[in-house]
Amino acid sequence: EDAEDTQPAVFVTGSLTGGTGTGTFIDIAYLIRNLLDDISDLYGLFMIPGRKGYDGKEVIYANTYASLKMLDHYNKVGNDYKMRWPNGHSVDFKEPPYEFVQFVSQDYHGEAPSISSLSGLYKMAGLYLFLNVFGLRQKRLVRFGDAKANLHLDKYGTFGLSAIQYP
Repeated sequence: EDAEDTQPAVFVTGSLTGGTGTGTFIDIAYLIRNLLDDISDLYGLFMIPGRKGYDGKEVIYANTYASLKMLDHYNKVGNDYKMRWPNGHSVDFKEPPYEFVQFVSQDYHGEAPSISSLSGLYKMAGLYLFLNVFGLRQKRLVRFGDAKANLHLDKYGTFGLSAIQYP
């Protein structure tokens, strides 16, 4: 069996609008990198707010903006992440936290969001993860490789899904 096939693919999911996910999504990525030797398939799947519907809750946008700035900082060459454990163990990471980050939002096109509730966002994220576990991931990795080589894709993306659900 190929050594590449034995490496785990890890998906970190959460929200960048405030709370635990916003405060730990960079640390979690480096913690995973520290615990799993030579992991390369570390992906983020994070919910971000839509363009409308959060009037009076500007802190959600501020949290998301700060998270994106932090992610952008650690994705730049030369911006190392230094981790020091309470027992004195320390690690200096030179690579970015995630191989690729997907953003999920209620916005798609037009005035009405294509997903009208938070539970709909959860369902979309779950479907995305399900499809990756059951075969779509390998097809996407080939396309990512082609897109990166042609400078069409780097570290961030978004996606859309269509599904027929019965009943």
